[in-house]
Amino acid sequence: MIKNVGGRVKHCLKIFSIVFLLFVLAWGVSVLLILGVTSERVFGTDELAAVPAQRAGVVLGCGKTLPNGRDNLYYLRRIAAAAELYRSSKVRWLIVSGDNHLKGYDEPTNSSPRAAPFSTPSSAANPSSSATAKPCRNDRCLDRCGD
Repeated sequence: MIKNVGGRVKHCLKIFSIVFLLFVLAWGVSVLLILGVTSERVFGTDELAAVPAQRAGVVLGCGKTLPNGRDNLYYLRRIAAAAELYRSSKVRWLIVSGDNHLKGYDEPTNSSPRAAPFSTPSSAANPSSSATAKPCRNDRCLDRCGD
């Protein structure tokens, strides 16, 4: 009976290794597919001129600070990029999204590029509540903003 336990362990390790390798392979293929599909749609901070003008841009919600109280660099860069796109006329409207289910925590309002120091006109931003995908399922959100 003890001899058989060693064989079971080897068999389990073999199965685990195969499953792990398949997972890594699937992950790698997914990354390559995403990179291939999005390569023409991702722009660096120095490529503003290459960004095509759009009717609206979505600003995904993000907390201003980290749990340790430090500034969230993702937030600062995201808001700065949205404000720059607006100021350079690459987007006419900004749809600001995020979480606001807790009292005192309102990502759409806090993440608005109209907040200092980025100051875009309040008429340019359209804060939406709760879900990121909800306001952008169709053009209804843009219809409310006007043309």
